[in-house]
Amino acid sequence: MIQNSKKVTFVAWILAVVCILSGCGLLTSPQSTNSPVPSSEIITTIPTGTPSESIETEGVPSASVATPDRTTTNTPMPVQTPTQTPVTVHTPTQSPVSTSTPTQETTTVSRAPVYCRTVLNASQRAAYDTIVAGIDDPRSIQVLDNEMENGITVSVQYQQQSNLEKEIALIVEAIIMDHPEFFYILNQYAYGYSGSKATSVTVQTLPKSEAISLQTFVENGIQSYMQKVSANQDQYEISKQFYELLATNILYSQENGSRAHSVVGAFVDGKGVCETYAKAYQLLLNRYGIRAFTVSGMGRTEAHRWIAMEINGRWYYSDPTWGDFKTTGETDTYPKAGYIKANYSYLNLTAAQMSKDHTLKGVSVQMTAGLSFTATTDNYFVKENGYFESMNSILADTYIKAQFAYTHANKMETFGIQLKDLTTYNAMKDYLNHNLYRLYYAAVPGGSADLSCYMNESQCVLHVYMR
Repeated sequence: MIQNSKKVTFVAWILAVVCILSGCGLLTSPQSTNSPVPSSEIITTIPTGTPSESIETEGVPSASVATPDRTTTNTPMPVQTPTQTPVTVHTPTQSPVSTSTPTQETTTVSRAPVYCRTVLNASQRAAYDTIVAGIDDPRSIQVLDNEMENGITVSVQYQQQSNLEKEIALIVEAIIMDHPEFFYILNQYAYGYSGSKATSVTVQTLPKSEAISLQTFVENGIQSYMQKVSANQDQYEISKQFYELLATNILYSQENGSRAHSVVGAFVDGKGVCETYAKAYQLLLNRYGIRAFTVSGMGRTEAHRWIAMEINGRWYYSDPTWGDFKTTGETDTYPKAGYIKANYSYLNLTAAQMSKDHTLKGVSVQMTAGLSFTATTDNYFVKENGYFESMNSILADTYIKAQFAYTHANKMETFGIQLKDLTTYNAMKDYLNHNLYRLYYAAVPGGSADLSCYMNESQCVLHVYMR
């Protein structure tokens, strides 16, 4: 800090990009900006970090047709048209398959403890708690006299001898990763400081009236999802069914501004980008007592968000955005009314599996460093007996026919097979190319369908489509 002969305490405000850029909305280091402070204080401009790259698209491996006679359609599923003030809630129309009896009761559903807060030290946690307590009610939103326009200011007394900017960024990022329910928080925050002490933190928000109005609609949308999944079942089943519902009911879209980057996109509009999928999945899991937090990094070559989640006491990664076949850019992706269609390649993966096409960046590396992502017990393919160590046509026939019968009976359009390595994967791909229709008609007498395969070579996964 510069000091003058009058020994005036200098107070500076730093605006920082928190989470929303042009696509996925990664939380990044603060950008340089001149932010007004009260006229009685001296304004100081502080150069800060470099913003991360913008997101244009978030693709997954292209699909390949493995069987003939595929019928292509392009009839989009109905999605609510977004409005400035919502009047209805996007309700998921597809119900997941469940062996247990769904319940409409939600009062007994537990809330999971947050995780990222536990990574912070004691003084960081104290500041975290103060900020969370100050921003957890949209009625606290005020009109600001700076470029953020609307926001909530929280008084903090956080002392740090060095790199105060980095400390505040870490605390705010931890809050964003832990709390998807703060949908009204937008893309900037600021903090005021005196010497090495942060005296306040201000987060940018939606206008107060809009945030309060949306709160009811978001909760109604959450309940519409929760009513389709029973709390009285294994955590794996809960994670799978929410994954299926989000993949089936959300349309990947960058439209609708900030709403496409929050749970509003999922629970009100039915459309959004990766941040919408990830935060909605996290929030639903949290409501059922499953610990989860949103992580960020690169999905292949583009900035991306996905989920770290604790299922039955073991940690996994899941990517609900790439669980949606509609994000592949294919034309034949929309499920029939009342049907489930999901890409299970990214449900409950190890760190090694996820790292094949996902790379953690920034604070997400720090937040996950103390966790082990090595379990395979609740991986979709392991759990559903669809993982093959080697190519065995007899075992393959048994599994594929059983899956055809099950998916046909339970209104599902796809099932998956995972192979141990690329050699086995190629052998299974060749086998399906010649035997898929034979196996279908053996399993579904009198049935008819257009069959094809979706190829994911990086994960050695094949998904069978039935239209």
